[in-house]
This record gives sequence, structure tokens and C-alpha cells, in this order.
Amino acid sequence: MKLTTLQRHPLHQFPGPFTARFSNPYELLKLHQKYGPVVRVAPNELSFNTAQSWKDIYDKRKGHETFTKSDFYDGGNFAAEAHSIVSVRDPEEHARMRRYLRDAFSDRSLREQEHLITELINSFVNKIGELGDKPSGIDIVMWFNLVTFDIIGSLAFGQSFGGISSECLGLHRGQKSSDGGYGRLLQEIPTDREHHKVNVSTSSETSGT
Repeated sequence: MKLTTLQRHPLHQFPGPFTARFSNPYELLKLHQKYGPVVRVAPNELSFNTAQSWKDIYDKRKGHETFTKSDFYDGGNFAAEAHSIVSVRDPEEHARMRRYLRDAFSDRSLREQEHLITELINSFVNKIGELGDKPSGIDIVMWFNLVTFDIIGSLAFGQSFGGISSECLGLHRGQKSSDGGYGRLLQEIPTDREHHKVNVSTSSETSGT
């Protein structure tokens, strides 16, 4: 890294440890406690820890530029070229997606679907009651994953995946294999993202899906 870059970088005037000019291997909370609400944590990165900063960065305000999400969000887009409403970084594309989803997440729509969630939560509680007395105990993380999948299936497709009733371990294992940790790894190693896409495509073709 050039010395001129270190001295003339647009973020050089913000407080932070000297190593922030090169990397960010430290705990953010301790840094905020030492330096305040805005801390330089990398050559091109600031960390904010106030509620107002969230509004300033992500809220749309008349007369203010809308900030584009950082490439951090590309880490979750490792299985397909298409972005979700969470990972998409283009403000206009995000607004287009929101228009399609707006009615489904209105207060009225959510109230109409409340009974679907309640039924599955009751099934979840009953199943935990049945299995909870076993000497070996239960994997509560697995059951939280199963009830989450069942709720998603019921709301999105009109029918749950039956994970709770069948104690389907496959859903839980599938979730573990595609969790956020792998997404973060692909964010740091972009070339592996292409390898993952090839693997997903090959396995899908083999299974006939």
C-alpha cells in the first residue's frame, strides 16, 4: 500500500487504531467504547453504532442521497445469479421487489395468516413436550429449524413441509449446509463462489430437479 494512500485517504480524518489503515482484526464494541460512535475499522470502512446512523444510511429522505449497500451482501448470493430482497444492492431494484411484496406483508395480510403460524407453533410445542422427557434430551436447534421451515412453507406455498410431524432431519441438515457461515467464506474467497455454483448446478441436474 502506498504511503500517499495512507496519508491522503478520504477516511484518514476519522479516529481509529493505526492498523485500521491495513485491516480490521479487532473487536468493534471495544473500539466504539474507546473512539466513539463512528470508528474507522478498515481502509475503506467505517463502523457506526447509533440508531440515528441506521436511519441516516438506510432511510430514504428527500434531498439526501440513498446509500448503496456494501459488497458484504454479496456473500449471501452464492447459489444463483439472482439476488433476494435482502442481498440486492441496487436501490431501484430493491424498490421494485418491495412493490411486489408490499401487499403480502401488510397488517391485514399478516393478521389473516396468523392462524397458520399459531397452528404450527402449537404443533412444535406439543412435539417438544412429547420428546423433552427423554434421558438423551433433544436437539432444540434442529426443532427451531424445522418449525421455521414449516412456517415458511405454509406461508409461501400454502402447505408446510411437514418437518415437525415427520421429524424430518433432512431439512435441518440442508439448512446447516447452506448457513451464513459458508456465505461469509465465499465473500472472502470470491473464486470459490463460482465453484459452488457449478456444484449446485451439477447436483441439481443429477437429482433431476
